Amino acid sequence: MKEIFIVGGGPAGVKLAQELRIMGFEGKIYLIEDRFLGGECTNVGCIPSKALFNFSKNFYKTKKLFNIELDLDVNNIYNSVRRVVNTIKKGIEDSLKKFEIDVVFDSAKFNNDKIILSNKEFNYEILALATGSYPVNILDLVKNDIKDNSRILDNRSLWGNSFKDFLNDLSKGSRILIVGGGYIGLETATLFSIFKKSLFYIFEIFDRILFNADKEISAELFKNLNKDNINIYTSTKLLEIKQNKNSYLVIFEREGKQEQLEVDYIVSAIGRKPNLPLDLITKKEINFDNYLRLKGLKKLIFALGDVTGLKMLAHKAEYQAKIVAKNIITYLSQNKLNYEYNLNIESLIPGVVFTIPQVAFYGLTEEEAKHKLNNNVIVKRAYFAANSRAIADLDRNGFIKVIYNDLGEILGAHMIGNDVDLLVSTLLSYHSEIVVYPHPTLAEILNELL
Repeated sequence: MKEIFIVGGGPAGVKLAQELRIMGFEGKIYLIEDRFLGGECTNVGCIPSKALFNFSKNFYKTKKLFNIELDLDVNNIYNSVRRVVNTIKKGIEDSLKKFEIDVVFDSAKFNNDKIILSNKEFNYEILALATGSYPVNILDLVKNDIKDNSRILDNRSLWGNSFKDFLNDLSKGSRILIVGGGYIGLETATLFSIFKKSLFYIFEIFDRILFNADKEISAELFKNLNKDNINIYTSTKLLEIKQNKNSYLVIFEREGKQEQLEVDYIVSAIGRKPNLPLDLITKKEINFDNYLRLKGLKKLIFALGDVTGLKMLAHKAEYQAKIVAKNIITYLSQNKLNYEYNLNIESLIPGVVFTIPQVAFYGLTEEEAKHKLNNNVIVKRAYFAANSRAIADLDRNGFIKVIYNDLGEILGAHMIGNDVDLLVSTLLSYHSEIVVYPHPTLAEILNELL
């Protein structure tokens, strides 16, 4: 029986190992991870941030319903977030043991078509690269004289070693600059803005936040977030970061003018890059076909998850893992590949932004659809202000818009409001041939049943 090597123990790698067992593969499966099982999503991304999202959502809801001031216990928040992360990690570990997956904590190296683990060489015929991505370093992109970068954070440091200190400083009052008005930047501002003594500034280089979302949704989210202790600066370019004794002075350009701002923390949320195993692949990018197989290599090597680029989302990674697992099984039994992942599937991968209110979307925006079909589209909107449940919940903010072609087929759906992560999952079932439930949501439990 052949051996399968999976490099990367995040959502893509773990799911692939599990699916291979579920589909009947009985040989050895090596899952190689050089940091922590669950990847960045579980440890320093999706999961800790959604644990804090639960605090933030209930904080604002309780204040609104009962009109009372609330005290925040930093230790309670910190311990609760860590407990959630540890519980999910333990679940991953138990699942891998149950499926008899050989977990190897090491950095995989490659030499002459062999994989090296713990200084031992292995021949391989099937390899899967689920090596994820890494956050772009803001200091690599702007002029700076930084000697102490301990309070210049990305998702790894924010939810890792700096998390408790960050919470303590926020509770006392700090000034935080968040560079980037996409998913991560907007969520960060929303989650931590419950610390009302602190001020948050978001710099977005484009003329609107959440630039890849529908314009109407972007505008509505801006209206909801740009208030209280959150200040959003669009069309703003960060030029330089200077070191002060206990703070940072940032110089930026807005509306053609240079301005400056003193802050205590800088959170970099300017994007991620695929984490390529350069000793295996000497090019700057991975080229793969619709079967997620790497091109131009003698051996059967698959790529899945963030390393494939485009939408870097855990639920996309897990969907790709299912495709790769099916292709490995059919290759072993029939010596061919049958299952494809293409741009049409990519367009149906939903995005969810856990701000307050939430945003969820998939498919074409109204602008994209009109451009593609020469304005021959139908746009329908429904507002929560007229929805009975939203009225009962005292949360009537937001709307849903669905874009159709003239045949009545959905081209895209975009929504903003409370719990729209669940509504986008419901709407996705319209595309019954491909349904990818977003992570982390309650709806994804259906993945175990479908």
